[in-house]
Formats: sequence, structure tokens, C-alpha cells
Amino acid sequence: MSQVHTAAGTIGILEAGDGPATPILFLHGVGSDKSVWQPQLDFFADHRRAIALDSTLLTYLYVNHQYGTTLAELGIGF
Repeated sequence: MSQVHTAAGTIGILEAGDGPATPILFLHGVGSDKSVWQPQLDFFADHRRAIALDSTLLTYLYVNHQYGTTLAELGIGF
């Protein structure tokens, strides 16, 4: 498992692929984590970069109006 370190904390990520097509970003819903996207990451890996984030920290920060509301404002760049 990879991690992205941001000004707000650490976010777990899963990554697959590096093809020439536009990258795709997967965010899970309430009650799950990034692992629910593993079948999609495997499927898209042949054609594009696919990334799944654990959004628990992002959701908490957004709801509590802490830090930015975009990945760029949190210092996350892919």
C-alpha cells in the first residue's frame, strides 16, 4: 500500500497501470475503503493509470471545514 502525505495527514492509496489514456481516480463511499475498487484498478491498468484513495480523512476535513476542499489545496498531486 502506498501513502500520500499531505498538510492534513496521510492518505492511503492503491495504484495500478501507467498507460497513455487519461488517469482515473476512484473515491469510495461511506462504510468502505479503497480496496473496494481493486477489480476496477485491475481492469483499467492496461490502458491508464488508476488510483483509489481512502477518503476518510478527506471527508472529515471537508465536513469540518479544515484545510482546502480540493486535492490541490491539500497538497496532493498525482
